[in-house]
Amino acid sequence: MDGATTDAVAHAIGNGYRHIDTAEAYGNEGAVGEGIRRSRIDREDFFLTTNFAKERHSNDGVPTALGGALKRLGADYVDLFLMRWPNPGQAKFVDCEGLQQLADEGAIRSWCVSNFKPEHLRQVRAAGLEIPVNQVQIDPERG
Repeated sequence: MDGATTDAVAHAIGNGYRHIDTAEAYGNEGAVGEGIRRSRIDREDFFLTTNFAKERHSNDGVPTALGGALKRLGADYVDLFLMRWPNPGQAKFVDCEGLQQLADEGAIRSWCVSNFKPEHLRQVRAAGLEIPVNQVQIDPERG
């Protein structure tokens, strides 16, 4: 476990941060979870986001991904579970029913996607799902 990450998270929460964003791919969910526990703040008092690896982009894969994330984080739920990238070569990004099912069950509060292009979102809609929030990166330095 990364002690620097644990310390940084606990310190950030102690200084008023209330949104923690991590990811399976970052390899730091365990340290983030320990930092949250060290902060001694009630779980309901902050917003926790994590995302999962492309290998779990499927209706069957997302519950496994969430179970692993919750275990590493030491949490009972996440506020936002994020599909970080459509990974179009795998073509499973339209399998979002599993994410919605997790939300319906209360295991996650909400879900969204990130870095989806309009065509990816159209394919999600064509699969019969509502288009979720799409987190996109905007870099003012690159114009």
